[in-house]
Formats: sequence, structure tokens, C-alpha cells
Amino acid sequence: MKKAWMILPVLLISGCGGLFLKGKVTENRYYSPMNNFSIALPTMTKMEIEDQSDYAGGGVTFRESTGMFWLVNYRQLPDDSASKFGSPEKRDEAYRTYVTDVALRKAQNFSPKSSVVKEEFIDRQGRRNYFAILNIPEGSRLIHPVTNRRFDSVRGLLVFEKNGFMYMLGCEMNYVGHPTYASRLTDEQIEEAKETLGRIEEGMIFM
Repeated sequence: MKKAWMILPVLLISGCGGLFLKGKVTENRYYSPMNNFSIALPTMTKMEIEDQSDYAGGGVTFRESTGMFWLVNYRQLPDDSASKFGSPEKRDEAYRTYVTDVALRKAQNFSPKSSVVKEEFIDRQGRRNYFAILNIPEGSRLIHPVTNRRFDSVRGLLVFEKNGFMYMLGCEMNYVGHPTYASRLTDEQIEEAKETLGRIEEGMIFM
């Protein structure tokens, strides 16, 4: 049976013109307000851009009407952070902790049963990364037209350190035309998420 979808109406916080953004958009790139990176704008249907920042970091999300989104979250590391990456074990734990503190706890505030359903460390371009999949029950912006309940959000995440910042890239895996269930993830869906996260990173320039 086909999955029925309905888009939950949302306020358009910002469009491609950059109105209300803390960062800036120019020549089809978004530039973070901390000037630590820029990223090529993805090709999306009716794209919205939302961002936020404070003295230590921030994030930007690119959304489209199907419920699919890309995100980049970043935090500036303290001066003494080198000790956290002094060994592979400490680095790996720092990556896990970042997902727990930034993504999981925030999700559990409105969906207490949210959980990391898959994790692994992968090598990309000679650098170790932490890959995880986060399941947020009823965490999607899409709602079922019959039950009036939100669909689950299933998010692929990629964490790494670069130039004194911790980065967490993310992509929605469960959206219109692309149903994904955390309880029965396929190898193909997992690899697709990794490829999407890789494309996000490839579109970034670090400063």
C-alpha cells in the first residue's frame, strides 16, 4: 500500500534571497556568519533556508517541500580541544558525544523515544568520520492525512573535525516518494545516506 503524505504548513523563515539570514547567500553559495565555511546551494523544490548562530557556532538547514532537507551544524572547539583528539579513542568518543549532545538530546525534548539506530566510523579522504542514523518518532514536518500524526524523521548524520570546528552534516532519509523506516533499514538506503552526506561535504569550502 502506498504511503500517504501531507505537508505540514510551515512559516517560510528565509528564502534563497537571504532575507533574515545571519549568514549570507551570494553567487549560489551560503556563507556562515562565523566565516568558517561556505556551501553550494542544493537544487531543491521551493527551497527554504533557515540558520542560527551564537558566539560558539550555529547551523544552517536547506529544506524542500517534500520533507527532505540538508543541514550543517558546527561548533568552534576550545583552545584546549587538542587533548580530546590526542588519541583515536578520545576522538571517537568526542564525535559520539557531539551527536548525543547536539542531535539526540534536542530530538528527545519533543520525541522522548528518539534514538541512534545505527553508527559506524568511516574513512573519507584520509580522515576518520562518525556516521550515524537518528530515528525521531513523529519528528517529520509531514503529517498523515488520516491519523493527523507526523511521520517519523530518519536522519543520516556525519561528524568530523576541520580547522578548529566540529561539524555535523545531516540529511533526511524519510520524505515524499522516499519512504524509509528505521526498523528495517536496507543496505541501499544506508549507502544512499552516506553518498548524500558526502555530496554535502563536497559542496563545502572550509576557511
